[in-house]
Amino acid sequence: PPGSGKSSLLKAIAGRLSTKNGEEISGEVTYNGRALDSKDDFHIENAIAFVEQLDRRAPRLTVDETFEFAFQCKQGGTHLDATVAHGAESKAQAAQADKDGIFVKSIEKSLGLDHVKDTFVGDDTVRGVSGGQRRRVTVGEMMMNGSPIVCGDEISNGLDSAVTFDMIQ
Repeated sequence: PPGSGKSSLLKAIAGRLSTKNGEEISGEVTYNGRALDSKDDFHIENAIAFVEQLDRRAPRLTVDETFEFAFQCKQGGTHLDATVAHGAESKAQAAQADKDGIFVKSIEKSLGLDHVKDTFVGDDTVRGVSGGQRRRVTVGEMMMNGSPIVCGDEISNGLDSAVTFDMIQ
């Protein structure tokens, strides 16, 4: 039920739980045995994506621009994994994937947004995609970093059951 702590739990898992009015947080969340607040080379942003309840997107960006911006921010704009040594062939393949925008296009297609990729995301004041499509844009934007864990807080808001099932699949 509302107020039972679902959002707080997901925010704690994703490392985004904040305090106010002198509240204290205790306990520990670990991922593969490592504390999420460790100060070593572990970055929680790379391991866990958090999809908020509210859709807060730039209304005057298109769906494609929103995804491309997220890809640039979260992946550095490349399909090449910087943590792995690569040969000339894999570098060439990654360069072609970068040129073709493979990752962005695949997320758009998998979320059923490829046909509205050139439409503004919109909001209450700017006409754009539908509310359900805007929700899928929010989910897709968080998928741009390729995190193995996605915490979705009310991700089915504004979606019918068939679209929700397809998106989760």
